[in-house]
Amino acid sequence: MIIDKISSRGKFIVLALMVLIVARLAIVILTINNVPPTDQMASGAWFFNGGDGDGYFASAKAFLNWEFISGGQPIGLALFYAPLIFLTGAEALSEIIILMTIVYAVLFNILATILCYILAKKFLASAAKALAVAAVFQIYPYFFYGFFYFFGGSSETMARFLYSRFLHLQFLYIGSDALAMLLTLGSLLVLFKVAGQKSAGAKNPLILGILTGWAVITRLQNIILLPVYAVILLWQKQYRALIFYSIGALPFGLLQAYANWAANGSVFSTAYGADTPVGQVAPVFSFLHPLRLITYPLKYNPWLFLPLVIMIILLIIGTGQAIKQHGQSAIILSLYCYGMIGFLLLLWPSYMNPRYFLPVIPILFIYFFVSLAWIISFSIKYGRATN
Repeated sequence: MIIDKISSRGKFIVLALMVLIVARLAIVILTINNVPPTDQMASGAWFFNGGDGDGYFASAKAFLNWEFISGGQPIGLALFYAPLIFLTGAEALSEIIILMTIVYAVLFNILATILCYILAKKFLASAAKALAVAAVFQIYPYFFYGFFYFFGGSSETMARFLYSRFLHLQFLYIGSDALAMLLTLGSLLVLFKVAGQKSAGAKNPLILGILTGWAVITRLQNIILLPVYAVILLWQKQYRALIFYSIGALPFGLLQAYANWAANGSVFSTAYGADTPVGQVAPVFSFLHPLRLITYPLKYNPWLFLPLVIMIILLIIGTGQAIKQHGQSAIILSLYCYGMIGFLLLLWPSYMNPRYFLPVIPILFIYFFVSLAWIISFSIKYGRATN
């Protein structure tokens, strides 16, 4: 009866999203059957453990006892794990690994796809284009795989990079990236709602603070969102909203600070806070790190310059056109997107971990679609003018 009340357009959207869900299930089945080849399968198992899963599980177990293990891991994922561990009584990750794989590879990915659609619908002219963005989000890891398979070189280092990062982008590794992406995209949608009101109440800014605070302690590089969102609220003269936003985020920051102190004796010391991590000679944070956009292609393969140049051109066009068409909303989107990218480019680990960019990847797709639409329209007008 409910479906009869949905318009024909609504039925099309629901059907299209269902197709994306079925496609996701097919992608998971193919991947666990080693298509494309990753050689990362656990012996006799159909799940993936990227190495950090056991650490996150241990953090959650310790969190349930109000203890914090050595190293001061960001505890955002522990907040997600803890209720599941409490309900299942699991003593090791292996006891809930199948459940976690389903949650990550299917549920989290589908939720991320829906958020991609909602965001794209806000900036693109039609639901069909928004669905196209959602579809591209589903399959873009294969483009990543194909490009680095053919142009990344044949070294063992690049092979490991290709396999592991492909699985990360597919949400098939148990880690914090997928949850952090959901939290950041969710916070962005709430931010649009708050910024769009003349006088925001308490509810939405509080939710914005909760989502942002949780996103930060899930992946610490998301900390750039705290000042970016604060600046946007100040720009919008949403002073009352800024107060409730801070109230929502503050408990998570205090909790992570306490975890850092309990584990390392300092509120600022975390697992990612060392200047010289194992096997690394460069500092984690440096204004010289963006030069790696040049040195890495020169070291591994100059072909890596090609997608970089194309992306930059499309982003410049897409950003300009989006701001021209949508004004304030596009400016907020750009502050979020380029604030994240700019900060990530200053971090050494970002250059070997494309999954760090997951929270901005859907935004890039939106800009690419806007850019391509403008290029096509401009080409048609130019062609008519010359005939």
